[in-house]
Amino acid sequence: MLSRPTGRSLLPGVLAIALSVATAAGPGARATDEVPVQDLGRFIINAQTGGPFVGTVHAVQVTDSATIVYYSVGTRAERALLPPTNEHAFIGYGHDTEFDPAVADASLRLLRVIDPGGRKVYRPLTTPKHPVCVCTPIEDFPPWDFETEVLTVAAVLPRLPDNVTTVDVDVNGAGAVVTGIPVTRGEAFTPTTGSGGPVIMGTGWPVLDLADAATVQDPAPFITDLIEFTETTDAAQRQQTTSTTTQISVSTEVLFDVNKDVLTARAQEQLARVAEQIETNGQGPVTVVGHADSDGSDAHNLDLSKRRAAAVVAALTPLLPGVQFIAGGKGESEPVAPNDTPVNRSLNRRVEITFATREER
Repeated sequence: MLSRPTGRSLLPGVLAIALSVATAAGPGARATDEVPVQDLGRFIINAQTGGPFVGTVHAVQVTDSATIVYYSVGTRAERALLPPTNEHAFIGYGHDTEFDPAVADASLRLLRVIDPGGRKVYRPLTTPKHPVCVCTPIEDFPPWDFETEVLTVAAVLPRLPDNVTTVDVDVNGAGAVVTGIPVTRGEAFTPTTGSGGPVIMGTGWPVLDLADAATVQDPAPFITDLIEFTETTDAAQRQQTTSTTTQISVSTEVLFDVNKDVLTARAQEQLARVAEQIETNGQGPVTVVGHADSDGSDAHNLDLSKRRAAAVVAALTPLLPGVQFIAGGKGESEPVAPNDTPVNRSLNRRVEITFATREER
């Protein structure tokens, strides 16, 4: 089973270098008074265009109407650790240290908050006034000492449900995930007076246009299902789970001999495990659909896929009395991979078992 990475264990010593110099005064500073910050989880991003970036998540704060994520990012302070041509210091800055709005755009809007329990993913709100995201304004990014300073930014997302107590934070949408961040509830942090952009970490909090965020009437477009993928070590079974649906794909290499529709001895063991999953996590009718690769005629593959689905239903029915099954076949019409190599063709030879995911109580 694949698991989400944790940012807490990623090079903590490197982060300490960046954090130790974060409060140094510089041209980008917008305040002078130090404010306490929490290091709830650390991450490192090895960007193709620069980096590595290091940073920390300070808070996932839920207000009456929204969720606000406060976090800081910067580069390693020790320049000797970076390639000579690497000058990519922070969100919005490229190799020549000139501000690039496109880089900042991509960096801020890719933030994601993941609720594993509710199987939902939240992304920053956008409005006509803030089409990139309701977040630290890109146009207000100041110059700063990119070798020593770490800047704090923030973004506004849809409000998390009251029962959510911890979340995972994906800082850049590319796997810089910090897991198990506690959710706090209350007012937005008091921003540094007059600050429109990011601030030096430890000197204050950035301003957010919360009034504009409140104009978002329907947060649904900013919330998507979390899709979890798991796979057995022998690739015999793959599973895709969302908040509403579970689909188990079982390889026909395990279930049947070539061009046959009679289940093998190994298939019985595999389907017994599938039945346990349906009994534990499923509800409603179960759909079983056979699929084939492109070898053979369309008619043969369609017929074979239907017969194989029927064989799987016949095996599952006594294991799950009272469950309604719907069997069907798609032949070679819905491949999951090109039919150009033996490995890809084996991926297409499968039986998919789909059912509604039971709501957690």
